[in-house]
Amino acid sequence: MSSFHRTDWLSLAQSVTATVAVIAAFAVARYQHWLEQQSKRADERKMLVLLRDFIYAAYCAARDVDAYRSNRENVETQRTRVAQMRDLAQRLEALNSIQVAALPNADSVRHLVRARNEVSNAIPLIAAPVDAADMRCGEPYGQRWRPFVGALREAYESVRDIADRH
Repeated sequence: MSSFHRTDWLSLAQSVTATVAVIAAFAVARYQHWLEQQSKRADERKMLVLLRDFIYAAYCAARDVDAYRSNRENVETQRTRVAQMRDLAQRLEALNSIQVAALPNADSVRHLVRARNEVSNAIPLIAAPVDAADMRCGEPYGQRWRPFVGALREAYESVRDIADRH
């Protein structure tokens, strides 16, 4: 039976220290990776929340136009048309400020593109010339806004669900 000599103990200590150092290096790398993933996930969630809020604002703007134009008590004036058009243009500008590459998945990109298209298609509907007699509001006048409102509501609800799951 052999006994450990001083050099044997030093070798054992060096081996244990090296093993602990390798394990610690691996743990530090894993922890840094985890932190980066958490940061990336938080950034993605922020972008989804921003997208959700911008689409919701566009939906509210279109819904307000629909509600105003569907109310037979209202008479649309050039001033209201300009205000509605300006509001939708601001919503479109906000949607256009979101970079597609910043979104985390294809579904969120699809809903962004859809919302941009719906708002882009709605603006000319306000800008189109209308006879003074046709500026009386009521259900038929507001009915043209239902597809925009429905599409924006659907896009908002989808992005809201994506953001809630993320």
